[in-house]
Amino acid sequence: MKANLGYIDRMLRAILGGAVMAVGIYFSTWWGVVGGIVFLTSVFSFCPLYYIGGMNSAKEHYGRKSHKFHEL
Repeated sequence: MKANLGYIDRMLRAILGGAVMAVGIYFSTWWGVVGGIVFLTSVFSFCPLYYIGGMNSAKEHYGRKSHKFHEL
Protein backbone atom coordinates (compact mmCIF):
# COMPACT_ATOMS: atom_id res chain seq x y z
CA MET A 1 0.00 0.00 0.00
CA LYS A 2 1.42 3.31 -1.06
CA ALA A 3 0.24 6.27 1.01
CA ASN A 4 -2.32 8.37 -0.85
CA LEU A 5 -3.51 10.71 1.91
CA GLY A 6 -1.82 14.00 2.73
CA TYR A 7 -1.37 15.52 6.17
CA ILE A 8 -4.49 17.73 6.20
CA ASP A 9 -6.62 14.94 4.75
CA ARG A 10 -5.37 12.53 7.43
CA MET A 11 -5.99 14.97 10.29
CA LEU A 12 -9.53 15.77 9.12
CA ARG A 13 -10.31 12.07 8.77
CA ALA A 14 -8.88 11.33 12.22
CA ILE A 15 -10.94 14.06 13.91
CA LEU A 16 -14.19 13.45 12.03
CA GLY A 17 -13.82 9.67 12.03
CA GLY A 18 -13.09 9.64 15.74
CA ALA A 19 -16.10 11.85 16.48
CA VAL A 20 -18.47 9.77 14.32
CA MET A 21 -17.09 6.58 15.85
CA ALA A 22 -17.60 7.90 19.40
CA VAL A 23 -21.19 8.98 18.67
CA GLY A 24 -21.91 5.64 16.98
CA ILE A 25 -20.55 3.70 19.95
CA TYR A 26 -22.43 5.89 22.41
CA PHE A 27 -25.75 5.36 20.62
CA SER A 28 -24.93 1.76 19.60
CA THR A 29 -25.43 2.35 15.88
CA TRP A 30 -23.58 1.35 12.72
CA TRP A 31 -22.12 4.84 12.52
CA GLY A 32 -19.48 3.60 14.93
CA VAL A 33 -18.23 1.19 12.26
CA VAL A 34 -18.30 3.89 9.57
CA GLY A 35 -16.36 6.27 11.80
CA GLY A 36 -13.89 3.52 12.61
CA ILE A 37 -13.21 2.86 8.93
CA VAL A 38 -12.67 6.57 8.25
CA PHE A 39 -10.37 6.77 11.29
CA LEU A 40 -8.34 3.75 10.14
CA THR A 41 -7.79 5.29 6.72
CA SER A 42 -6.10 8.20 8.49
CA VAL A 43 -3.97 5.87 10.60
CA PHE A 44 -2.69 3.93 7.57
CA SER A 45 -2.54 7.00 5.26
CA PHE A 46 -4.31 4.96 2.62
CA CYS A 47 -7.84 5.26 1.26
CA PRO A 48 -9.10 2.43 -0.98
CA LEU A 49 -11.62 4.76 -2.64
CA TYR A 50 -8.84 7.21 -3.52
CA TYR A 51 -6.89 4.27 -4.97
CA ILE A 52 -9.82 3.12 -7.11
CA GLY A 53 -10.47 6.68 -8.28
CA GLY A 54 -6.79 7.38 -8.98
CA MET A 55 -6.68 10.27 -6.51
CA ASN A 56 -3.74 11.17 -4.30
CA SER A 57 -3.48 14.01 -1.78
CA ALA A 58 -0.08 12.88 -0.43
CA LYS A 59 3.15 14.57 -1.37
CA GLU A 60 5.32 12.83 -3.91
CA HIS A 61 8.71 11.40 -2.97
CA TYR A 62 10.50 14.57 -4.10
CA GLY A 63 8.26 16.91 -2.13
CA ARG A 64 5.96 17.90 -4.98
CA LYS A 65 2.22 17.44 -4.72
CA SER A 66 0.64 14.85 -6.91
CA HIS A 67 -1.52 16.32 -9.65
CA LYS A 68 -3.77 13.29 -9.87
CA PHE A 69 -5.96 14.67 -7.09
CA HIS A 70 -6.55 17.91 -8.96
CA GLU A 71 -7.22 16.35 -12.37
CA LEU A 72 -10.66 15.07 -11.41
